Amino acid sequence: RSTLPTLSPPATALFPPLPIDRMVFHWSFCMSPARLLQGALVLLLIATIGACASSAKTTQPSSADAADLPPQEAARLCIVTGRQLQASGYERDAIQQYERARLFLPSADVSAPLAVLYDRQGMDAKALAEYQRAVASHPHDAAIENDFACFYMVRGEPEKAEVLLRAAGRAKAPLPRAWIKLGIILADHGRSEESLAAFEHVLTPAQANCNVGILLAKRGDTAHARDLLASALQNDPSLHQAKAVLAWIDQQNQQH
Repeated sequence: RSTLPTLSPPATALFPPLPIDRMVFHWSFCMSPARLLQGALVLLLIATIGACASSAKTTQPSSADAADLPPQEAARLCIVTGRQLQASGYERDAIQQYERARLFLPSADVSAPLAVLYDRQGMDAKALAEYQRAVASHPHDAAIENDFACFYMVRGEPEKAEVLLRAAGRAKAPLPRAWIKLGIILADHGRSEESLAAFEHVLTPAQANCNVGILLAKRGDTAHARDLLASALQNDPSLHQAKAVLAWIDQQNQQH
């Protein structure tokens, strides 16, 4: 049985693979010498920052730590360490540092990174609470709205994701990938005209027709998909995906 081709390159490049929240990085057995050195430097950084280097079993900063640094400075150092750890793949350690920053300074702005990290670690309840807190603290932040939309998409709540993606698209600095994700959600639910409009924010009309045609073919709406794919090819003959899907549709029709 033949398989359905993927979306056209412009959409694929803008739309990162999902799901991301259950992704686990087993890279300890394939680390390059440079990676090992980077990890060693990160661990050294942790060891040298007294305010953020206490045992993981400690749930509150010690009085000695609090005496050594003002709360704002201690929180800032924890956040810096958390970012370093997060960038290097030490996600659970990064979580501990962001949480510790909040212990030193309850108003520390760590909701956005905590939400993503909790999300990736499968800690759904905590992730949801931090996403909500981040959106409230940073209204009209397209990156946060996009990440929150991903949270809902992965968990099968497209209606909530749609609201966030539309908001991300209206932001002062909109994210192209937000329009791509919105186009996919709408096409998956048969809302082809709205899907086309979303895709056309970042793609050419021909590319938008190609992507919606592919998504409709996946849903089984091959008649509508054929019209869109034919239109896409008429306007841009270089869209090989459209040709491949039309051939796939013809093959399926012959088999039935």
